[in-house]
Amino acid sequence: MRRLRVLARYDSPVREASGLCVFTLGGREHLAVVGDRRPIVAWAPLEAGAPGEWTECDVAHVAGAPDNIGQFEGVADAGEGRLLVLGEEPAMLILVDPVAGRCLGWWSISVTDLPDFQELWDRDDNSRGEGVLPLADSRVLIVKEKDPVLAVELAPPGEPSSVAWKGVGEAWRIPAGNTLTVSHWAEVADAPGDLSDCEPVAGRVLAVSDQDRCLVELVREGESVSVGKRIALDKAIDKPEGLAVTASGDWFVAMDAPDRAGAIVEIEPFRY
Repeated sequence: MRRLRVLARYDSPVREASGLCVFTLGGREHLAVVGDRRPIVAWAPLEAGAPGEWTECDVAHVAGAPDNIGQFEGVADAGEGRLLVLGEEPAMLILVDPVAGRCLGWWSISVTDLPDFQELWDRDDNSRGEGVLPLADSRVLIVKEKDPVLAVELAPPGEPSSVAWKGVGEAWRIPAGNTLTVSHWAEVADAPGDLSDCEPVAGRVLAVSDQDRCLVELVREGESVSVGKRIALDKAIDKPEGLAVTASGDWFVAMDAPDRAGAIVEIEPFRY
């Protein structure tokens, strides 16, 4: 199987990176990364396709942040210079304006009304949400890591299940209150051993597998979710946990590495 080659290596501002995304500030694309060691978001402008100087925001100490922030597992572009951060335990979402140093909202993930789902969700509090993607109508797609791998759609309380993942790439609308509930969930058919970060690419949703060292396309058909195309990664990439793709087609992967040196790599883009 052909593998996407490593083109360049860059030092990560965080150890044990767990999520990566591209977002726009002042009309310029930036990389943002989180790790599961400390509750910080770091970002850097992309300069000639490479990350420039990194800036950090300690989310635990910004205005409006919740008291019980745990480790971060994912980060996504929420539009308008905002970042949506996924915490694993306690399971919550935090909307951050990193430049202003403000929390714009936070939401606990409620699963108590769905006993079948709750049993799967609570099997291991270290294998819950790993990937996050904002959707239309204040909804959010969460990818549960493993045992089993699940695709989970969250919505404001009382909202019904959607029929598709809509609004990918649009500015996220802030929900009222501080709770999001599960509106749809499905075990991902034909999934690899685990999945972590997810990223919108060319109208599709791609997710990263650490164990299988690959990218997979997540395909939703009604109530079902399955794996479509699989894309193998360079064997030099160890423990990939973050994926980001720029508008100009540059692809980056972040590795869950204790050493920050070379832990973010640019990879050969995949051509659909």
